Amino acid sequence: MTSPGLRLDARPDVVYVPDTELFTTNFSFGASSYFWDFGDNGTSTDFSNPLTSIRLKARYDIMLIASDDHGDGAICSDTLVRMVVARQGGSTKVPNAFTPNQNGPSGEFRLTAPSTIYSYLS
Repeated sequence: MTSPGLRLDARPDVVYVPDTELFTTNFSFGASSYFWDFGDNGTSTDFSNPLTSIRLKARYDIMLIASDDHGDGAICSDTLVRMVVARQGGSTKVPNAFTPNQNGPSGEFRLTAPSTIYSYLS
């Protein structure tokens, strides 16, 4: 019995939060089931190339476990881990229009940065 052949790619290897998507590509072979763990409580069992968005800056270990059931309880598995770093610096989408509600103006719109608060009160 042989273990599955594992190959994966995770791009980019540095993502900028809060909005950069992480693309994964599974080049593995010889397995009947796959389990992805993105290191941020996100998981997938797709063989194909799952997509995830990392929201917090940190170091993440992207893990792929491939298993093959040979029958009679004989299961061969292999695990591969790739590191991805999430850094602050992504863009934030800001609305350019507001919808009035029945009580009058839309309310409050606020942008918050680590040491500065910008506020627009309608």
